[in-house]
Amino acid sequence: MALKEDLTDVILQPAFGEQMKDVIEYRAMDYYRRRYEEKR
Repeated sequence: MALKEDLTDVILQPAFGEQMKDVIEYRAMDYYRRRYEEKR
């Protein structure tokens, strides 16, 4: 993943890390849910 350098101040905020973790976990869960549904 690449982010612009001018976002450094935002990236260093703890809330940014928490949000990114939530997004990644959601996308992973959604991916596996869709895979499971397609195999049924």
